[in-house]
Order: sequence, then C-alpha cells, then structure tokens
Amino acid sequence: MTAKTFSRQIGPLARLTCAVLATSVAGCALKRDNYDVPPVPLPETFLNQGLNQGPTAGSDGTAGATDAAAAAGTADKASPVNPDPTTPPVTAETPQTPLAEVLPQWWRLFGSSELDVLIDRALRRNHDLQMSTLRVEQAQARFKQAAADELPTLTAPVSAAVDAPPNGLGSVSKGGDVVSERSFRLGLRTDWRVDLWGERAAAADAARQALWQATYDRDNVRRLVVGQVVTAYFQYLSLNDRYRVAQETETSQTDMLGSVEQRYTEGEATGIEMQQQRAAVRSSRATLPTLDLQRAETRHRLAVLVGMTPSELTLSDSGLDSVTVPGVVPGVPSSLLLRRPDVRSAESALLLADANIDEARARILPSLDLSAGAGTGANRISELFQPYSLMWNGLASLTATIFDYGKRQRQIDYARARHQELVESYVRAIYQAVRDVEDALAGVHFNALRLKAQTEALEASKAAWDFSRESYRVGATDYQTMLDTERTFRSDQDSFHRDRLDRVQSTVSLFLSLGGGTGDDLPLPGSGKRPPLPDTKQSGVVLASAPAAQETKAINWTEDASPRGWSVTLAAVFDRAGVDAAWRDLKAQLGNAADGLTAYPQQLGQVVGEKDGTLKDRMTWFRLRVSGLTTEDAAKTLCGQLGKDGRACTVSEE
Repeated sequence: MTAKTFSRQIGPLARLTCAVLATSVAGCALKRDNYDVPPVPLPETFLNQGLNQGPTAGSDGTAGATDAAAAAGTADKASPVNPDPTTPPVTAETPQTPLAEVLPQWWRLFGSSELDVLIDRALRRNHDLQMSTLRVEQAQARFKQAAADELPTLTAPVSAAVDAPPNGLGSVSKGGDVVSERSFRLGLRTDWRVDLWGERAAAADAARQALWQATYDRDNVRRLVVGQVVTAYFQYLSLNDRYRVAQETETSQTDMLGSVEQRYTEGEATGIEMQQQRAAVRSSRATLPTLDLQRAETRHRLAVLVGMTPSELTLSDSGLDSVTVPGVVPGVPSSLLLRRPDVRSAESALLLADANIDEARARILPSLDLSAGAGTGANRISELFQPYSLMWNGLASLTATIFDYGKRQRQIDYARARHQELVESYVRAIYQAVRDVEDALAGVHFNALRLKAQTEALEASKAAWDFSRESYRVGATDYQTMLDTERTFRSDQDSFHRDRLDRVQSTVSLFLSLGGGTGDDLPLPGSGKRPPLPDTKQSGVVLASAPAAQETKAINWTEDASPRGWSVTLAAVFDRAGVDAAWRDLKAQLGNAADGLTAYPQQLGQVVGEKDGTLKDRMTWFRLRVSGLTTEDAAKTLCGQLGKDGRACTVSEE
C-alpha cells in the first residue's frame, strides 16, 4: 500500500475525528462550570452570649479607667463575658487565649494528664476512627478511577491460534488428511469515549466532592470519638466522687447505729428508732453495688473507645476535683460553625449531588466511541514484522437512545430531587450547629447557677446535720429530726456531684459544638457561589492559658527519609495529628524500651485544596514505621508486643 493510498483511506476518519473533537469542545457547555451553595443567614452573635459594652463609671460618677484610656487615644475594646455567671468578671489580668489556637486539642485545657493519655490511645487505636480514615483512602481511589475514565485506554492484544481444518468442519473429504493452520498476531489498540456532553467530567467532579466529603466525615468521627472519651472519663470521675460519698454515708450511719443501739440498751431510744437506723445502714450499703455497676459499665465503655479490652484499662480513683474547667467565650458564629466537619460534609454532599445532575443530563444525549488499532499478523512468527503483514483499522461509533420508557429522564428527576433534599440537609446542618452552641451556652449558664445554689444548699444541710447529730447525742432533739437532716445532707451531697458533672459536661458540649478542633477554612474544589471563608481571628477566646506543647521528639518528618536496619510498620493509618498521638501512646506503652527508637511516617495519600492561589493540605494520611532495632529478633519481639493489642504490624529490613 502506498502512502498516498493510505492517506486517502484514513482521510475521512481523520476529518471525522477532528470534527468530533471540535464538537466536544463546544458541546461541553452542557456541563455547568459553577456549582453553587445557597446562602444561609446566621446571627451576628449567639443568643446566650453577651459583651460588656462601653466604659464603666466609677463610684463617684466619673469615668473609669476605660474612659481615661479612650481619652488618651487607646482603642476601647469590649471585654469578653464568661457564660458562667458565677465566675468573677473578666479583667486585664485574666488569661485569654484565642480559641482557634487551642481548639485542636481542647481537652488539654482541663489539665488532666490521665485524660491526655486516653485521648492519645483513642486517636491511635479507636476502630471507628481507623475505618473512617480508610474510607478516605477508598474515596481517593474512586476519584482517581473516575478521572481516568476521561482518558483513552491503550491495550496490547497478542494472540497465537491454530485451526484444524483451516476451512472449518466438513471441509475435508473422506480419506483426506486434516491439516492445521497457525496464525500469530500482535498490535496496539486504543479506545476512547469522547466526553461530548461533559458526562465523564461531571462524574469526576462528583467523585472529587465525595473524596472531600470523606475527609470531613473522618474529621467528624474524630470529633465525636474525642467527645465520647472525654464525656465517659468525666462520668467516671463523678461516679468516683459519688461512690466516696456513699462509703462515707455507710460508715457514718453504721457509727450512728452503734450510738442508737447503746441508747436503746440504756432505755433512751425506742425499738422503732433502732430499726429505722438499721434500715438506713442497709439502704446505704445497697447503694454501693449500684454505683460499682455504673463505674464498671463506664470503664468498659471507655475501654472500647480507646481500642482496648476492659481488663487492659486501668484508671485512677480521682474525682472531678482533679480537673480544671476553662471558660469559653465563642466569637462570630460564621467563623466557627462553617468550619464544623459535619457542616462541611453536608456542603460537599450538596455539590456532589449538583454534579450528578449534569451527569444524568449528559446520559440522555448520544455517546461517541472512537477506537483504532494497528498491528501485524502472519502464519509464521518469522513473518510477523514484514511490511506485508501490517494491518490497521479505525472505528467511530455514535449511539443514540431512541426509546427507553423514560429511564434516563427519571435519572435526571432523581438527581434533581436528591439535590433539593441535600439543600435542606445542608441548611438543617447549619441550624443544628447553631442550636448545639446555644444549648451548650445555656447549659454552661444555668448549670453554673444550679451548681452554685446546690453548693449553698449543701453547706446549709451539712450545718443542720452537724447540729442535729450533736443535739441527738445529748438528748436535745429527737431521732426523727436527726434522721431527716442526715437524709437531706446526703441527698444534697449526691445532687452536688451530679450538678457539678452537668456543669463540666456543658463545657465539653460547647467545645464539641464549636467544631472540636476539626475542619478547616479551605474552599471546596470547583467554582461557584460558596459561603464566605471564616475568619479564625473572630472565633473567640478561652479564659485560660494555652497548655504547654506536647513532646513529639524522635519523629522524622523529613521527606523521603528512609529508616536503616530492622523496623516495624504499623498497619493502622493516621493523619498528621494522629501520628503524634500514636507515637506518644507507643512510647507510653513501651516505656524504657522506646529509648533509641525513631518513628518514620510513610505518606500513603494526600488531599490538597487551594486558597488564595496557594495549595494547602486538606488531609494527609500515613503509616507509622518504627526504626532503630538492631536485630530481627528485636523487631519481631516489638511486633509481637504490639500484636497483643490486636494491632497488625510487619517486620522489614532496609
């Protein structure tokens, strides 16, 4: 075949291909460039939040120091007001830390080292958190798969065949010999579905939004897991307090029973009084197993949250006195709530559904498939690469659906209805976030007032019980009065510890409702109208000093760093903060055996976003590799020790 003949034969196909490409560029207009998020109005401040506005007048009617500063040209800033009305007013000496600075590790503000250890364990071992991280990896694989669908595929078919008889059945006459014929072929083939209407591009956009949604879902799981650990831990501390009160009650009533029995022997007490006191003793003893059961169940729940069996978890007998409750003053609602991972997840789902509409619309229109192949074929291998053995073909196929009983149109209807549903879900998520913060602020306010009143009631009932007990011993009051005052005092004691737990849990709920330190201010990928990016400078303050930085030594973050010698690789997957927590937990677990070991995070995947023209990390996940082991036996011993916790690991040598 001459070059002129070849050109004449492929000319129509080339012209058709060029026309198709030109049409595809223009036809992509069917897919929209922008996907919008509806605006949702948010209040400028929270309902249960206030500020001290303006200057404070002195007792003599003159302007205070604030006026003097203003007169001197100093900016007069409003002082934040602690939602807890029982605390002293905020002054210039009150420590204040930007909320955005401490929110990622908000639990450390309570000042409990035992709680810090439990959180590190949960971030390393919690199964729900691990599963949500692996779902991000799955979503990234789906996104890459969807992006690859936009490109042509290239295959290399190779075949060797033998046919006997070569002309098929019945081609050999009676008495004739059956002969065989061999053939060999090899070549290249490319296939491409031209994305005329933007179907593949819309599918890739949807997969990208699904990936971002998976990252926010993972952050939300982290927020909830941390909140559950903190809540369960404080419940356990409160139960310790209540158990001690029950023990004190049982001891006190047992002592009083001895006094009543002695008075009964001396004829100064009646049999009814003695039996009443015995009933009180037995009633207080019956309370102890109930509290023991509640403590055991709380400890078991906490063990599961931190990825351990109940027998492995050891807790102290401390009470709520061992923690410090910080004051939290939220800032502008939009700077906080639009960062919450559940809100960002709802936003991603909304954009995903919008892209699905374009994908469904494009499926109604004709599809164009292009394929081309070239290769060589011969009956002998030695002739495969001869010029006369070359062959090629090309095919353009345009397929349109004439009638499908409205199936594809119903897909569009479904996609639009789904999008409208997710619009409502997005608005609900934001309003629910506002409600969560308002509930938490109201809880801090009213639980503080209730705790203050309960403290005063406890002090009064304690004084009344002390007076009645001494009066009864000298015969100045009757037994029933003494018994009633004691019951009131013990009831107030138990109520005090319950109210104190509610007050602490209100602050925990406030941290969680403000996002729990997860989420970010990166815009979601794509173009369109989006909520304004939150300003973290307006997120509020914490009325406490920032905790000291935790030790993260012996972690080699150097890119492409490679460990030397024997190492152990954990099968679990962590984000960047999870690597730090996992390493601290490992060091706490190994003790002195961790000396000399170095952690090497190995990056498995990354999701990046763009803000102000700069690429920023949305989420990066790693596997943790522990190196510094000199022998294979030492590496296997370490891996076996980690395996006792149900954590898979592998041993390797570099």
